[in-house]
Amino acid sequence: MQIWRRHTLGIQARLTMLALMTALPLVVLASFAILRTVDDQRAQLQRDVRERVENLLSDVDRQISAIQAELRVLALSPSLRADDFLAFDRQMREALKIQGTSIVLLDTKAQQLINTNRPFGEPLPRAINSEMLDRVVETGKPQISGLIIGAVLRRPVLTVGVPVFRNGKVAYVLVMVVGPEILSALLQEHDLSAD
Repeated sequence: MQIWRRHTLGIQARLTMLALMTALPLVVLASFAILRTVDDQRAQLQRDVRERVENLLSDVDRQISAIQAELRVLALSPSLRADDFLAFDRQMREALKIQGTSIVLLDTKAQQLINTNRPFGEPLPRAINSEMLDRVVETGKPQISGLIIGAVLRRPVLTVGVPVFRNGKVAYVLVMVVGPEILSALLQEHDLSAD
């Protein structure tokens, strides 16, 4: 008959188990606290980014609204109503000192009549962004393009167009070309990091 002897744990093993049993709840609690802190920081970061983006979008909307208002005032110009394009060219160039990259007067067939990036009377290319022009002519309301390559500037630009009415119909479209540097200035005002 074989006698099984019962092995008991030694003092060192018992102390190790006691230390583990004591430390395990602390490790679980510390892990939970770390995960909770990381989640809270992530949520705060998301709120901060969302707030900054909303502020930036609000500033861009204000900038575009100001451009539309300026173009609406120009569209009511007596020299434009009289088809005095030379006088209207001077008015456009004065208005351009306020904001924008250039101002263009287009007919409804996308032919540029005046472009402040070129001297008055110089031949001008057809407008590239006929989609925005078509929307202005169809709706009779201001429109904004997506990012396009400008016909004269040959670089990415955003355009804001407003209709010019004659006898209740759209006769011309007045467009302000907004270069990326204007939008970049808005980004810099918000002091956004590259991250």
